[in-house]
Amino acid sequence: MERHRKRREVDHVRLSENAEGTGGTIRGELFGDRFERVRNALEAGASRVPRRDDGSYESGDQRVAVALDELASAAIAADADPDRATVVIHTDADR
Repeated sequence: MERHRKRREVDHVRLSENAEGTGGTIRGELFGDRFERVRNALEAGASRVPRRDDGSYESGDQRVAVALDELASAAIAADADPDRATVVIHTDADR
């Protein structure tokens, strides 16, 4: 039983892009302190998501998704190699 429990309690996260290439799914499982850190960071970020223009809030899951995006954006912005996060747009010079 102990061996099975230890094997199961391994952190893992899988990213899967959807067929259209417009988004994807994040699935996984975290344990212990790692789970607590991620949950605390996402809950704190979700609590800062502003209301919509009509005064209502996004759903809780939507606010968590926004918080996850903000955490990722902050990590990229703090990266010592900003070229990894650079988007290059090419346009015609005649326009």
